[in-house]
Amino acid sequence: MRKPRGQVIIEAVFVLMIFAVLGMVTVSLLSGESTSSLKNLQGIQAMNIAEGGMRFTMAASLAADVDWSNNADFGPRSLNPGTFTVRYISKEKDACTIEVTGTVSGVNRKMQAGFARSRAFPSAFNYALYWKNSEASSSPLEIGSALIDPRTISGNVFVNGNASVYTTSQVISGEIYVPTGFNVTGGGIYSWEATSSPPPWPGLDNSYYVNLINRYDSHIPAAAPSFTKGSSTFTITLTGNNISYEAISINWLFGNLTVRGSGELIARTNFTVNGDLTVIPTSGETIALIAGNAMTIGSRLGDSTSLRKGTHLYTRSGEMLFNKVVPGYGSVQASGILMMTKKRVTLNWYGTSLGESSIIYIPPDATGIQRGLDAVPYVADISFSGTDIYYGSLICDCSNPNYWIRFYDGQMQGIIYAPISPVRLYGSNSAIRGAVVLDKIYSFYSPRMVDTNLTWSPNFLPSYIPPGFTIDAFSVIPGSWQEVY
Repeated sequence: MRKPRGQVIIEAVFVLMIFAVLGMVTVSLLSGESTSSLKNLQGIQAMNIAEGGMRFTMAASLAADVDWSNNADFGPRSLNPGTFTVRYISKEKDACTIEVTGTVSGVNRKMQAGFARSRAFPSAFNYALYWKNSEASSSPLEIGSALIDPRTISGNVFVNGNASVYTTSQVISGEIYVPTGFNVTGGGIYSWEATSSPPPWPGLDNSYYVNLINRYDSHIPAAAPSFTKGSSTFTITLTGNNISYEAISINWLFGNLTVRGSGELIARTNFTVNGDLTVIPTSGETIALIAGNAMTIGSRLGDSTSLRKGTHLYTRSGEMLFNKVVPGYGSVQASGILMMTKKRVTLNWYGTSLGESSIIYIPPDATGIQRGLDAVPYVADISFSGTDIYYGSLICDCSNPNYWIRFYDGQMQGIIYAPISPVRLYGSNSAIRGAVVLDKIYSFYSPRMVDTNLTWSPNFLPSYIPPGFTIDAFSVIPGSWQEVY
């Protein structure tokens, strides 16, 4: 039985409608799948851009910056096919946490990582003694001799030339390294090795010290009022300002001075303290005691001197003398201070206990002062007695080889650095714990002779690395590199 023509047409239209709906659904599904795939691709691209932005920040912002605490957020920055934005979640001088957002066509992905920076001395300070020998002398560096007591160096030694160890002396707990083509001789106790890759000489960026000196020089007045309080007990509170006098003298019987806050106390001529002196800088700030001529800081009988972290001492044209006149009485204690002079710094007999993280800096234009009958002018004269110890760094940046450093008796723990000035190391009681990095070395008896005991250990290097020396390295805090939602 044949269906009516109208019914056939209706059924045909109905079938067409079903196929049309199915087609629309199929197209929609295919389109949705395509869109989803595109979003996934853009998400992957955004994540790659976020990681690229993190690596860009590491190289362009963190590696070249000495202080991360003032770093600013930035972005969006283009990185094909999208952009990235950097935000600091937390930031300190040597640590930070960063969040980087990568964006592609409105799709965002976030990456987060924490960073920490560590500072280290250059490799030359990994040696008890590093002898630069810029004169290329073929004569050996002598460790000990028949003229002196037996000498011991504990730790590695680098000699840029030949070396000789006298029969009664020794190099232990390390080796003597010389460049290929040189050798080590002598009847003492030692082992040695020739190396084709000697440690590089460490340069010094002296801008920190030179800028301070220039500033302090500019603040020394042409005239100033008299100082009238030398025989009284009083306190000066600095609030970021400078106070100047013609000369400052603290009477050793009755005068006591306490300086607090931050700023500069300036003597146009001499600054002499023979009573109690206490300097207490505000945390994170500095107090500078400045002398246009000489500065003498010492103690007699029961007087004492206490210089806290952040204290700067500077003399422009005279000696800086730390002196304890009578052994067993009084004390000169300091920790974390900076001493700078264009003449000579002297740590004298029965001398001072200058504490951890202190720095003595001798600038390029220092001229030195002769000591007694010695014809050699010294820019630094370290002469101790008994068990007195200087803890810290002695940095001689003097550019004139006619001005020397003298280290006689006593003890020191830290570093000596002298790229030009000769260093005279001698004394039956002398001992240096840490690293001695220098160009020219002398004893009382002979040039190129080590006449003191040297001991190296990482524990003997200053915990505070002096400005101008650091090799910065930063690392990702483990487990912190991750995607965030």
